Amino acid sequence: VARVVRDVLHRLDSRAGRQFVRLEAAVAETLTIAGDHQALEELLSTLCAHAIDTTPCGRVLVTAGQRGGSTAIAITDDGIGMPTMRTASVLERSREGLALLGGRLETRRRKGIGTTMTILLPARPDRGADSWNATIHNTMTDFARVTETQKGRAKETQEPVPTELTEGSSGSD
Repeated sequence: VARVVRDVLHRLDSRAGRQFVRLEAAVAETLTIAGDHQALEELLSTLCAHAIDTTPCGRVLVTAGQRGGSTAIAITDDGIGMPTMRTASVLERSREGLALLGGRLETRRRKGIGTTMTILLPARPDRGADSWNATIHNTMTDFARVTETQKGRAKETQEPVPTELTEGSSGSD
Protein backbone atom coordinates (compact mmCIF):
# COMPACT_ATOMS: atom_id res chain seq x y z
CA VAL A 1 0.00 0.00 0.00
CA ALA A 2 2.81 2.43 0.88
CA ARG A 3 4.45 2.00 -2.53
CA VAL A 4 1.14 2.58 -4.34
CA VAL A 5 0.48 5.75 -2.31
CA ARG A 6 4.01 7.06 -2.99
CA ASP A 7 3.68 6.34 -6.73
CA VAL A 8 0.28 8.07 -6.98
CA LEU A 9 1.42 11.15 -5.05
CA HIS A 10 4.60 11.34 -7.14
CA ARG A 11 2.56 11.27 -10.38
CA LEU A 12 0.23 13.98 -9.04
CA ASP A 13 3.01 16.19 -7.69
CA SER A 14 3.09 18.59 -10.67
CA ARG A 15 -0.71 18.91 -10.63
CA ALA A 16 -0.55 19.73 -6.93
CA GLY A 17 2.24 22.23 -7.56
CA ARG A 18 0.14 24.11 -10.09
CA GLN A 19 -2.60 24.43 -7.44
CA PHE A 20 -0.09 25.24 -4.66
CA VAL A 21 -1.20 22.13 -2.77
CA ARG A 22 1.15 20.32 -0.39
CA LEU A 23 0.88 16.52 -0.56
CA GLU A 24 1.62 14.46 2.56
CA ALA A 25 1.46 10.75 3.40
CA ALA A 26 1.57 8.62 6.53
CA VAL A 27 1.38 4.95 5.56
CA ALA A 28 2.98 1.94 7.26
CA GLU A 29 5.50 0.21 4.98
CA THR A 30 4.17 -3.21 6.01
CA LEU A 31 0.48 -2.51 5.29
CA THR A 32 -0.96 -4.74 2.56
CA ILE A 33 -4.31 -5.41 0.92
CA ALA A 34 -5.82 -8.58 -0.46
CA GLY A 35 -6.68 -7.09 -3.85
CA ASP A 36 -5.64 -5.72 -7.22
CA HIS A 37 -2.88 -3.10 -6.80
CA GLN A 38 -3.60 -1.59 -10.24
CA ALA A 39 -7.23 -1.00 -9.25
CA LEU A 40 -6.05 0.58 -5.98
CA GLU A 41 -3.67 2.84 -7.88
CA GLU A 42 -6.41 4.03 -10.24
CA LEU A 43 -8.86 4.58 -7.36
CA LEU A 44 -6.31 6.55 -5.32
CA SER A 45 -5.37 8.61 -8.39
CA THR A 46 -9.00 9.58 -8.97
CA LEU A 47 -9.68 10.49 -5.34
CA CYS A 48 -6.37 12.30 -4.77
CA ALA A 49 -6.75 14.31 -8.00
CA HIS A 50 -10.23 15.34 -6.83
CA ALA A 51 -8.83 16.37 -3.44
CA ILE A 52 -6.13 18.47 -5.14
CA ASP A 53 -8.70 20.17 -7.35
CA THR A 54 -10.83 21.12 -4.33
CA THR A 55 -7.90 22.43 -2.29
CA PRO A 56 -6.11 25.32 -4.00
CA CYS A 57 -3.34 26.61 -1.73
CA GLY A 58 -4.00 23.86 0.80
CA ARG A 59 -2.92 20.40 1.89
CA VAL A 60 -3.88 16.83 1.02
CA LEU A 61 -2.96 14.08 3.46
CA VAL A 62 -3.12 10.36 2.63
CA THR A 63 -3.06 8.01 5.61
CA ALA A 64 -3.51 4.26 5.82
CA GLY A 65 -3.89 1.84 8.69
CA GLN A 66 -6.04 -1.00 9.89
CA ARG A 67 -9.57 -0.43 11.14
CA GLY A 68 -11.14 -3.59 12.46
CA GLY A 69 -10.78 -6.23 9.76
CA SER A 70 -10.22 -3.66 7.01
CA THR A 71 -7.43 -1.56 5.61
CA ALA A 72 -8.53 2.07 5.79
CA ILE A 73 -6.93 4.52 3.35
CA ALA A 74 -8.02 8.10 4.02
CA ILE A 75 -7.57 11.07 1.69
CA THR A 76 -8.07 14.25 3.71
CA ASP A 77 -8.04 17.76 2.29
CA ASP A 78 -8.56 21.18 3.81
CA GLY A 79 -10.31 22.56 0.73
CA ILE A 80 -13.66 24.21 0.22
CA GLY A 81 -15.19 21.28 -1.63
CA MET A 82 -16.89 21.11 -5.01
CA PRO A 83 -20.48 21.22 -6.13
CA THR A 84 -22.34 17.99 -5.38
CA MET A 85 -22.72 17.08 -9.08
CA ARG A 86 -18.98 17.13 -9.69
CA THR A 87 -18.30 15.14 -6.52
CA ALA A 88 -20.98 12.60 -7.54
CA SER A 89 -19.18 12.16 -10.86
CA VAL A 90 -15.89 11.38 -9.07
CA LEU A 91 -17.62 8.92 -6.77
CA GLU A 92 -19.29 7.21 -9.73
CA ARG A 93 -15.91 6.75 -11.45
CA SER A 94 -14.58 5.25 -8.20
CA ARG A 95 -17.33 2.62 -8.01
CA GLU A 96 -15.64 0.18 -10.45
CA GLY A 97 -12.34 0.28 -8.58
CA LEU A 98 -14.12 -0.29 -5.29
CA ALA A 99 -15.95 -3.28 -6.76
CA LEU A 100 -12.70 -4.81 -8.05
CA LEU A 101 -11.13 -4.37 -4.61
CA GLY A 102 -14.16 -5.59 -2.67
CA GLY A 103 -14.23 -2.31 -0.78
CA ARG A 104 -16.44 0.61 0.09
CA LEU A 105 -16.04 4.35 0.39
CA GLU A 106 -16.99 6.66 3.25
CA THR A 107 -17.11 10.41 2.67
CA ARG A 108 -17.17 13.00 5.42
CA ARG A 109 -17.36 16.71 4.62
CA ARG A 110 -17.01 19.35 7.30
CA LYS A 111 -18.16 22.79 6.27
CA GLY A 112 -15.22 25.19 6.13
CA ILE A 113 -12.75 22.52 7.30
CA GLY A 114 -12.38 20.00 4.48
CA THR A 115 -13.27 16.51 3.31
CA THR A 116 -12.10 13.01 4.19
CA MET A 117 -12.75 10.15 1.79
CA THR A 118 -11.92 6.79 3.36
CA ILE A 119 -11.48 3.64 1.28
CA LEU A 120 -12.19 0.51 3.33
CA LEU A 121 -10.69 -2.68 1.86
CA PRO A 122 -10.29 -6.28 3.02
CA ALA A 123 -6.96 -6.45 4.84
CA ARG A 124 -4.15 -8.86 5.32
CA PRO A 125 -3.11 -8.94 8.99
CA ASP A 126 -0.35 -6.48 9.94
CA ARG A 127 1.51 -7.19 13.18
CA GLY A 128 2.49 -3.54 13.68
CA ALA A 129 -0.99 -2.17 13.06
CA ASP A 130 -1.81 -1.02 16.62
CA SER A 131 1.24 1.20 17.04
CA TRP A 132 0.94 2.47 13.48
CA ASN A 133 -2.75 3.28 13.93
CA ALA A 134 -1.80 5.38 16.97
CA THR A 135 0.75 7.25 14.81
CA ILE A 136 -1.89 7.90 12.14
CA HIS A 137 -4.37 9.10 14.78
CA ASN A 138 -1.78 11.60 16.07
CA THR A 139 -0.98 12.76 12.51
CA MET A 140 -4.67 13.28 11.72
CA THR A 141 -5.18 15.17 15.00
CA ASP A 142 -2.24 17.48 14.18
CA PHE A 143 -3.55 17.97 10.61
CA ALA A 144 -7.01 18.90 11.92
CA ARG A 145 -5.58 21.31 14.52
CA VAL A 146 -3.40 23.12 11.96
CA THR A 147 -6.25 23.20 9.43
CA GLU A 148 -8.70 24.68 11.94
CA THR A 149 -6.11 27.29 12.96
CA GLN A 150 -5.50 28.23 9.32
CA LYS A 151 -9.23 28.37 8.59
CA GLY A 152 -9.72 30.66 11.60
CA ARG A 153 -7.07 33.04 10.28
CA ALA A 154 -8.58 32.91 6.79
CA LYS A 155 -12.02 33.82 8.14
CA GLU A 156 -10.54 36.93 9.74
CA THR A 157 -9.06 38.14 6.44
CA GLN A 158 -11.27 36.75 3.67
CA GLU A 159 -14.88 36.80 2.64
CA PRO A 160 -16.96 33.75 3.55
CA VAL A 161 -17.02 30.77 1.19
CA PRO A 162 -20.42 30.22 -0.49
CA THR A 163 -22.22 27.47 1.43
CA GLU A 164 -23.43 25.66 -1.68
CA LEU A 165 -19.84 24.60 -2.34
CA THR A 166 -19.27 23.02 1.07
CA GLU A 167 -22.51 21.75 2.47
CA GLY A 168 -23.73 18.19 2.65
CA SER A 169 -22.28 14.80 3.32
CA SER A 170 -22.41 11.80 1.09
CA GLY A 171 -21.15 8.24 1.00
CA SER A 172 -21.12 5.48 -1.54
CA ASP A 173 -20.55 1.76 -1.29
